[in-house]
Amino acid sequence: MSNRDSDAEINPYAAPRVADPLLQLGIRAWRSGPLLVTHVRAELPQICVVSAAPAAGAREWHVTWKSPGDVLSRQAVMMIPLRRDLLDRFSRARSRARLGMLLTVLGVLALIVTGSWILNDAWRMLALAAGGVALLVVGLLTWSVGMALADEPLKVERSNGDYLWLSGADEQFLTKLPQYPLE
Repeated sequence: MSNRDSDAEINPYAAPRVADPLLQLGIRAWRSGPLLVTHVRAELPQICVVSAAPAAGAREWHVTWKSPGDVLSRQAVMMIPLRRDLLDRFSRARSRARLGMLLTVLGVLALIVTGSWILNDAWRMLALAAGGVALLVVGLLTWSVGMALADEPLKVERSNGDYLWLSGADEQFLTKLPQYPLE
């Protein structure tokens, strides 16, 4: 037996040479029971994920997930198609949260000015401190309400690399997607 014949033999201790089936799927979206399975760079159909109505546009969703075996979490920006009223609701909630953050910063600045300046008039100092506290409280409340109303339509249930299994999509939306092939 020559060396060439021995090189052609199969090593029973070698790692299998089967490609990862997820790599063969590509960048798409599927349904898997009540879950939306998607690659983070996949473009979802222009159908509202919440109601299955025609989407008027899409909003950014900053998604964070951690795959099994990862030490650090991963982040990506996905575009989520929504109806006009849901897009408007999200826009108003985000504006409310930004206004709340601005009021909070102004309240903190007023309190810093009150503590750093020595005013001759105690009433002015008291008024500035009270205004600062009021701005701080109103700002934090406005910000928290805005953040609560800007809820995310989808939730990561599990992941595998850049593929996410998401809950929260409407049943009718999911029926418009092909069945996930790896089940």
